[in-house]
Amino acid sequence: MSIIQERIVNNGHGGLSASFFCVHSTANPGATAANHVSLWSRDYEYAVHLVSDWTEAYHTVPYDRLCYQVGNGNSLVEGLEICEATNADDFVKGIRIAAQVARERLAAHGWGVDRLITHNDASQRWGGSDHTDPLPYFARFNYTWQDFVNLVQDSTSTISTNAASADVNNWKDNTMFMIETTTPWGTTAYALLGEVTGARALTDIEALGYAQGLTTHGKVNFDIYNMLISQAWQRHNDFLTAMGKEVTESVEEATQRIVDATKK
Repeated sequence: MSIIQERIVNNGHGGLSASFFCVHSTANPGATAANHVSLWSRDYEYAVHLVSDWTEAYHTVPYDRLCYQVGNGNSLVEGLEICEATNADDFVKGIRIAAQVARERLAAHGWGVDRLITHNDASQRWGGSDHTDPLPYFARFNYTWQDFVNLVQDSTSTISTNAASADVNNWKDNTMFMIETTTPWGTTAYALLGEVTGARALTDIEALGYAQGLTTHGKVNFDIYNMLISQAWQRHNDFLTAMGKEVTESVEEATQRIVDATKK
């Protein structure tokens, strides 16, 4: 019996004939598979074929539909998002479920683990993305990609973790990027955007630090600057709604707050 529950909520972005199975992690610690199903049902642009957590797994996008997930390799991969646990017990449960999902889908295609890749592999192989998941998530629990591959091959493999390394407070959004603009009043402004963490204005010193640490940053005109900030806050508020949490600031209010900071 399959561990995967059918819950198609998104139709992706065109046809797909995959050659690889790609494993991601969500970078949203504590958010469940059901939370992501709810978010992806709202015409979310970056829905992926499958999502799993520490209790269940869902098939959310038809397997023959392309998902925006690995940049230039989108037309080559079927994908699974692993929800990020906040404790070792849930991590172990989640890894076992994710490995079973991967095992089922590889078998469905008649593939071996040579077709099993990470988002990090895809970024390096095809470009168009700089994400490294799920490696940072695994590392927080002293777990490796090879450990996961071994588990997919042998469901009886043991899973060893170090709970002390799994501090959710040390989590960083691996999908952050920085934008720069010249304002209508002649100053240079910077903002840091996250996939679901909204946006915030940066000082010149902060921007210098992020520019050295991030591979994704660029200069845009002021209208695009405003639009990207607004989109970041829309993703943030959609995610809060999907998780059943209160939205405390509207997209318009949050965007205006960031723009106002450029005038100071």
